[in-house]
Amino acid sequence: MKNTGKLLLFIGAIWGVIAFNQDTTVTTEGQFIGSTYIPSQTVHNIGKIDERRNHLMLSGLMVLAGVILFAVGSTQSSSQESPFTGTRKCPYCAEIIKSEAVICRYYGKRYIGIFNVPKGSGAILQHTRWC
Repeated sequence: MKNTGKLLLFIGAIWGVIAFNQDTTVTTEGQFIGSTYIPSQTVHNIGKIDERRNHLMLSGLMVLAGVILFAVGSTQSSSQESPFTGTRKCPYCAEIIKSEAVICRYYGKRYIGIFNVPKGSGAILQHTRWC
């Protein structure tokens, strides 16, 4: 989520810069009305102004979504490390146990390299009784 937030922030910021640089003016042609000549003018086009506003709003929403995803992704812990140094969460009962523990004192499962074995390698856990 954190990387998605970064990507949305980047894209939203670039989109916003491009939207700010959008031209909202059009040039009219010079013309005669009766015997009076009206020279060409540069005027603001309401349709282009609305388009610019829409792009700015969407880029702002994208930046906001990116900030939210980045913040949520930063608060989530990707590892099983606990905020308490030297402890981990038991994958079976979710209680906090010491990192060096071989047997979970709450659940009674014996850990045979569970925290150091990659997923899908078939690590075997033996059920033991707690004394």
